[in-house]
Amino acid sequence: MLLSLIYRLVRCLLGLLAVLARSDLSKDAELLVLRHENQVLRRQLSGRLRWDHADRLWLAALSRW
Repeated sequence: MLLSLIYRLVRCLLGLLAVLARSDLSKDAELLVLRHENQVLRRQLSGRLRWDHADRLWLAALSRW
């Protein structure tokens, strides 16, 4: 139990350090990807997730950035 708690704490701290060390450009690109994914999910709340060609193109362009 204690080991699990320590593991989670260390993992959280390392994740925080990774976020702080990343550049602003990387953070902006990740935010744009997450916003786009949210738009796709809102569009298709009732059915299965389907990516349009425009969605795939958008995500591929952001992944290069």
